[in-house]
Amino acid sequence: MAPTAREALPLLLDSVRDPAVREIAWETAVDSSTYLTKDPLADVKTFLEDKNAGVRCVTAWVLHCARAMEIKQVIAVQVKTLKAPDSWARRQAARFWAGLERTVKTRRRRYRQRSKIRMKASERQLPKR
Repeated sequence: MAPTAREALPLLLDSVRDPAVREIAWETAVDSSTYLTKDPLADVKTFLEDKNAGVRCVTAWVLHCARAMEIKQVIAVQVKTLKAPDSWARRQAARFWAGLERTVKTRRRRYRQRSKIRMKASERQLPKR
């Protein structure tokens, strides 16, 4: 019997420690987390306090992808990981940092587009009845 997503995610994050499977583990963890709500992710937050920098890094990214963690908190974890001795963890933090940059740019672009639409709508005069 296969584990449910709620049971599988902590196991995937724990397997990030193993260099042989860490690539597939983090990719699968991110993919599976996008379908979960915030409630099942509560038990995953304990991995943010892990000794392994790679586990902390991937956990922060998984929580970010599931929209269960604020960007400021994700940035703090990734900055700490960039200073870690583990080269794989540093590469992942740099990769996730680039993903955060794309996220912020996309949000900024959407905000500008919405602002322009609001401005155009407010400039239009409603017909008097």
